[in-house]
Amino acid sequence: MPGTVKDLNIGDFFYLPNADHKGTRCNVPYACFGREEDGITAKGLLETRIGSKIGEFYLPNFTEVEIVAD
Repeated sequence: MPGTVKDLNIGDFFYLPNADHKGTRCNVPYACFGREEDGITAKGLLETRIGSKIGEFYLPNFTEVEIVAD
């Protein structure tokens, strides 16, 4: 279901359809695990220069996401 970061709750899973955030990829599920007034903290698989790793990153409220249905 299309939406924005503002539509996510803690514990929700989502995809980034554009994957334009540093290290993120399309078709990889990420999890919302922290909420701030202007965005969320998410966790998931990130690409680095030496390979992939599970990491945390911040996304602002206006970021487009594809929310995984329950």
